[in-house]
Parts: sequence; structure tokens; C-alpha cells
Amino acid sequence: MRLLKRFLQRVLIFGLGVFTVWLIVFVVFETADNRLPWVLAVAVTYGAAAYIILPRVIRLGLKILQRKLVPSYTVTGDDAGSTLRSRVTATNASGSASESSAPTAVVPGPTPEVAPPHQVSIPVISGDALVGRTLSSSPGEWSGSQPMSFTFRWLRCHADCVQVGEGPSYAVSAEDVGSTIRSRVTATNAAGSASESSAPTAVVPGSEPPAATPPHLVSIPVVSGDALVGRTLTSSTGVWSGTEPMTFTYVWLRCHPDCTVVGDGPSYAVSAEDAGSTIRSRVTATNAAGSASESSAPTAVVTSGV
Repeated sequence: MRLLKRFLQRVLIFGLGVFTVWLIVFVVFETADNRLPWVLAVAVTYGAAAYIILPRVIRLGLKILQRKLVPSYTVTGDDAGSTLRSRVTATNASGSASESSAPTAVVPGPTPEVAPPHQVSIPVISGDALVGRTLSSSPGEWSGSQPMSFTFRWLRCHADCVQVGEGPSYAVSAEDVGSTIRSRVTATNAAGSASESSAPTAVVPGSEPPAATPPHLVSIPVVSGDALVGRTLTSSTGVWSGTEPMTFTYVWLRCHPDCTVVGDGPSYAVSAEDAGSTIRSRVTATNAAGSASESSAPTAVVTSGV
């Protein structure tokens, strides 16, 4: 089989040579000779043969010869981290000798698979959707190969969405009134890119709501229950004005005559240590604008109840 391949290669080379002679003599030279003086025809033929035809024919012939005869080796994953060398042994009637080539560069390991971005959780917008306020967007959570970069776009939606800004933050304008705002984040790495939008904000109102007002006492807290050892007292919050929502915290005071904190929460179990003192609750009301505190009226003097 090997001899047959060599024979066919040589037939191809011979045919290529015959074709080249025919091309130079009977095509190039005859064409030039018919149109130019003999000296110029020879010069043109020589130039075309030496610089155009023969270089290409030689390269083609070498490719035919080397197609199966040049020894080769296919690099595999087992070669990672190593260098490769060829070792040639020449043999004739008198004997043989061997020599190795210089080593190649170290064979690198396989390129790790790169995974494109995949959305795990959507971007989240923080801030108030009010004219003059600034919204900011998180990129959301993404899986995929690192490094990964993010770009942000801001969309005004009513009912179709149009792009109104770029970057991780957006200043709400009067043009956004009556619409919702969404951020759209595009994650990009070496394997590709993917995009995901946040949930929409609330509809941007026409004007900013009135400023929050701090808690203001309307009526003081009231303690209910008997001021007797072993009994439980409870306290109301009192009545407060101010911006909702509002939260309340309680402390309990033993007063005789100075007051000291003895408990917290909305109820208090009277103990023997309270005998001879009065009990008061002190309520603190808190909202977004601040906090305020007020005490109840004192109970009667605590007795043992006997």
C-alpha cells in the first residue's frame, strides 16, 4: 500500500512537470511571441516562469510529496505539561545512527470550558420612585465563568418601555410621572452575554408627598391594673399624632421619690420591692421623622394587698 502511494505521488509530480512545460512553452511563450519582438517575448516568458509559475508549481509539488511521507504526531491531552522531541535514526549498509531534535515548548493543558452568564436572581432597584430622587440598581446574581462585567440601562414603562438612562443609578425626572421605572442589566463574559430586567417600581407620582412629621403627644399613656404586690399592670400607648407607621416601646419606672427603670414591655408584674413606691410607664413613639417619649400618671402607692 505504501509503495502504491509513492508511485501515485511520483505520477502526479511527473504530470505536474509536463503541464508546467506545456504552460510555459506553448501558452506563455507563443502568446508573447505573437504580440512582441522575439527578445521581449523571451524576457516576458522568463519572468512569468521564474516569478509566477514555477514558485507555485514547486510549492504544489512539495505538498504532494509531503502529504503522506512526512512523519507526524498528534498531540494529546496526555502530553500536557511536557515537551516533545523527535528522534530520527538513519540507516545504511554500514550501520545506523540516531539524533533528537530540540524540544518543543511545553504543551499547555486543555482550555477550561467557558460558561456564559446565567441569571440566578433578578436585579433589584433601591430608592423612592419620586421626582428628584435617585434610584440605584444591583446587578442581580449571575452564574458563569469569571471575569464578568455588567452594563445597566433604565427603562420608563407606560405601557411600552423606552430607554431613558444608563449606568447603575438614575435620577427620576418630571417626565417619568405616571410611569414605572425598571433597570435592565446585561452580564457579559468571554462566552457571551445575557440580560435581565428588574421588577418595576411603583408609579411615579405627580408631586412629592408631604414631608413626614415626628410623633406628637395627644394624650398620655394610661396604666391599668391594681398596684398590689403580685398583680400585673398594663400600659396603653397613649394617643399620638404624626406620620404613620409608628412603633412604640415601653419602660416601667419605680418612683420613691426618684424614679428608676425596673422593666420594659407593655406589662409589668408588681414585686415586693415595689412596696411603698408608685409605678409609672414611659412610652416612646417612633416614626420615620423621629421619636418622642411621655410618662403615664403614677399609680397609687404599692401595698402588699393584705
